[in-house]
Amino acid sequence: MIPNRLGPRRLDDPDRGGRRRAAPPQRAAQDRTALYVGLAVGGGVLILALAFAMSPGKTEPGPADRSADLRLKEDLEAAQKLAQARKLEEALSAIEAAIKNPDYSGSSLMGKARKQAEQYRQQIAFEREAVEAIDEFDKRITTSKANKTAMKEADAFWQQCNDLLSKYGATAKAGVLKGWRQDLERWRGTNAQDVWQKDYNYTRERIKTQFLDTENFSGAVKDWRRFAEPFNAPELKAKVESELHAIDELAKKAALKLVESAGTGPMAKQKLEAAMDRFMETEGQKIITQKLKTLP
Repeated sequence: MIPNRLGPRRLDDPDRGGRRRAAPPQRAAQDRTALYVGLAVGGGVLILALAFAMSPGKTEPGPADRSADLRLKEDLEAAQKLAQARKLEEALSAIEAAIKNPDYSGSSLMGKARKQAEQYRQQIAFEREAVEAIDEFDKRITTSKANKTAMKEADAFWQQCNDLLSKYGATAKAGVLKGWRQDLERWRGTNAQDVWQKDYNYTRERIKTQFLDTENFSGAVKDWRRFAEPFNAPELKAKVESELHAIDELAKKAALKLVESAGTGPMAKQKLEAAMDRFMETEGQKIITQKLKTLP
């Protein structure tokens, strides 16, 4: 028999079925563990939330940044004025000083300032290259002039001068090249005069015999222009213009005579079109073209 006693049952007391009681689960310890874990996780989340809320993130520039932008912009514009005045070294120094200024460190224009400084460095290097190339050319042509060979070498020097101008024409030293080019063009004209004067009369007679006597006015115009093309001589240009004017007068008279003789019959148009090649690039071409417009 199970003794009937008052008081709490012990764990090893048998139950009514005569079996020993099992120890109850440790709920209190487990509940405390879960609570601690929950508190730890919640605390971590709270800390992260506070940290995120207090972080600066991406915000608009404050008053200090806008002030830096304005002052740096003024410095950049001042440097640009120096560069336009060909004071590149001073412009670069001003930009580099601004880049190093800690007051501008927060400016959004800092990238532009660095780019502008690099452009000035490149331009300074290019200007130095131009000075070396132009000084070398100036020395050679000055020596040639002293040796009295510059006239003979004028064509070669003229080409070299133009090549240098095409590359360095915008640099500060370009004025030296422009001065030499004026001299070289005058020397070339003098040299050319000796050549074209020897051939002028012969060419005039040849064009008259070969073209004008057969009323091939277009051929005469083309030949005169071809003769004058190699020479940079104002006197020759004036002479050739005079010859071309005389050819125009001859072509007009011949064209008027042709138009009158062609009439308006069925063969008129064919006759005028066949003769047109001989009057190209002259006043005679205009007369024939106007007449063709009236024919069916």
